[in-house]
Amino acid sequence: MFECFCCPVCGHTFVRDGKTLRCTEGHSFDIASGEYVNLWITNRTHAGDSKGMIAARHRFLESGSYGFLLRSLQKRIGDHFNKQIPRQSQPFMLDAGCGEGYYTAGVATSLHEQGLPVTVAGVDISKAAIRRAVKRGRDISFAVASLFKVPLPADRADCVLSVFAPVCGAESARILRSGGLLFIVYPGPRHLFGLKRVLYEKPYENQDNTYYLPDFEKVDEYMERREILVRGSQLNDLFAMTPYYWRTPADAMAKLERLPELSTELDFRVAIYQKQ
Repeated sequence: MFECFCCPVCGHTFVRDGKTLRCTEGHSFDIASGEYVNLWITNRTHAGDSKGMIAARHRFLESGSYGFLLRSLQKRIGDHFNKQIPRQSQPFMLDAGCGEGYYTAGVATSLHEQGLPVTVAGVDISKAAIRRAVKRGRDISFAVASLFKVPLPADRADCVLSVFAPVCGAESARILRSGGLLFIVYPGPRHLFGLKRVLYEKPYENQDNTYYLPDFEKVDEYMERREILVRGSQLNDLFAMTPYYWRTPADAMAKLERLPELSTELDFRVAIYQKQ
């Protein structure tokens, strides 16, 4: 594990020496007791989602409400690797902006159950998220790292997954092999609209995302939609894991807290791009 990453300082390969990763230029990074490595070179002490938001997301995702999206990704990514395996002896997938590892571990488990020898890694700038992610899969290499300077060699990955995360087209193009796929999951216009009806006097639809990816060709885009009923503490978790939590007035939050249950749409869009 971890040897898939490269040094964020010089870009050289790592060799593991006990609980330390060392590159050929002498730079070293300690492997944390939770079995992850911090490869983000920054002066910031806190970044990414907070512990509270991560805990809420973990509890909500464990309820299975987003399971249909995970199953869709498992199938699509599995189909891709089933085609790639005969041509690629060291298949590799990166979850870029993996958060607490729900999709990373879910896809990795599915690939391994299909007998596909795919190495899987996940990166996120939130140390709290990575600490929780490692508990989902000890056979997955997790690192604290920036999506805009991913510590991977060029042409390393066959697949990059980005679920509700910032997308850096240049970095994705750098780390993907020719023919590799970039899966981008983003909220559709009606995603969580039932929640917005409660929070805002004039709820708005999400704008369609447009990605400028000159090194890629869009090969597919599809939607995954359904309506769910959320009750009790699960409703609080759903709210706390969204960006609305930080910009909702107190009176609207109080209104939501008084609701025993809420029906809301889930509207996911999945865009698939192939590196040329």
